This record gives sequence, C-alpha cells and structure tokens, in this order.
Amino acid sequence: MNDSFPGLRGKVDKRIPCNCKLCRADALPEFFSEKELRKRKEDERLRIECRRSYEDVDVLELLEDISADMLPRRARAELQRTRARTLRVFLASSSELREDRDAFDLDLRQQNDRLAKEGVYLKVVRWEHFLDAISETRLQDEYNRAIEQCDVFVSLFFTKAGKFTQEEFDTAYGRFKATDKPRIYTFFKDALVNTGSMKPGDLNSRWAFEEKLQKLGHFKTSYENIEHLKRQFRDQLDLLLDAEP
Repeated sequence: MNDSFPGLRGKVDKRIPCNCKLCRADALPEFFSEKELRKRKEDERLRIECRRSYEDVDVLELLEDISADMLPRRARAELQRTRARTLRVFLASSSELREDRDAFDLDLRQQNDRLAKEGVYLKVVRWEHFLDAISETRLQDEYNRAIEQCDVFVSLFFTKAGKFTQEEFDTAYGRFKATDKPRIYTFFKDALVNTGSMKPGDLNSRWAFEEKLQKLGHFKTSYENIEHLKRQFRDQLDLLLDAEP
C-alpha cells in the first residue's frame, strides 16, 4: 500500500514484532526494522538479540512468520540448513602450496557434515573462486575486500612469504585490529626443500615475515604435512566455536 503513494518508496520501514518468549506474552513487544532483518538475511547473520529479553531470535522466522516446528520433516531439515551460522574462512597461500591448500579446503568442506549438528556452516573463500575478468580495480583489491568480510583468515607458508599473501595478511590484521575479526591463523610448513626450485630471497622473505609476526605478538604454528595441518586447525576451530556464541 505504501508503494502506491508517490515519494514514499524506500522511506517507510516496516516494523516486525519480536517473537521471543517475553515478547509473545506482552501486549507491547519489541519491534525490529524489516530493513535490518533483510540485511542480516543477506549477510547470513540469521540470529538477532531482543533488546528486552536478550534472547536470540531467528531472523527467518521473523521475516517469514513461520516456525520450523510447523513444517514437514524434510522441509524442516532444509530450513535448518539455511539457518546455519555461516563462518567464512579465507584461505591464502603461495602457488607452491597449492596441493596443501586444496587438501585443506576439502577437509573444511567435509567438516560441514559434523558441524551441521551445531548449526554451523563453513564457507571457504579462495582467490580461485573469483572471476578473472577486467575489474575497475586490481583483482587483488577484490580479494582484500573479501578478506574484510570473512570471520577466519588462514595463511600457509613454506619456503617464502609472497608479497600478495603478505598483503592479504596485512588486510586481515588491519581489519582485526579495527573490528576483532577475522581471527587470524598462520601455518608454516616444516619439510624437506628442493633447493633447485627456489629463487634468491625466498627463505629471506619467510624469515622476515616470521620476525614481523613476532613483533606483532602473533604466534605462528608449524606443520609437518597436510594431516598434521588438518588436525591442528580442527582443534583451533573447536576452540573458536566454543568461545563464540
């Protein structure tokens, strides 16, 4: 109806009543802005706190005015999947660790079966996922913007610390200092090196980056092989999920 009045489009915001236990029993419940709820849905932030009861309520239930308990089992399972808390994980490394990065990526995706029971979905973000088309800015700038939207930043290093991986770390660290996210993890591979494939300055760049991390008070983690890496990150992920609501 509001759209039928010239000049009102976009200026009138619908208010949606809270459906927490306290508000359902109150004649004057807390109200949420529909625009805010739709923005949270778009950003996959599907829980919002009632300012009166401090209870977390479901954004999709508020928008769609439907409870999961009212749906058939199959539809209920699909709804629960879409409501899962999405944890965006940006995975960075130089090309020399492509195999480790692929195996680590696969392990993160396989963990979604386990995490689904906890209402968590891991979404892996890698530079390979971006379209190699002409952009108004550097393609690296697109990666950096994606990093700023992630919850977790993981970088892998071996014989070198490439300039783009370092730039991605700096972007993640700057964002972390400003917003406390993303959580940053750096893993350094300790393994035999084929010196014939190395370039002058490779190890120097790694050592310089390790020194930089020490000055920042950030502790690196070493791994021997991909299985060692996966075990260590699973432990860190469990600690992270336990620490955050």
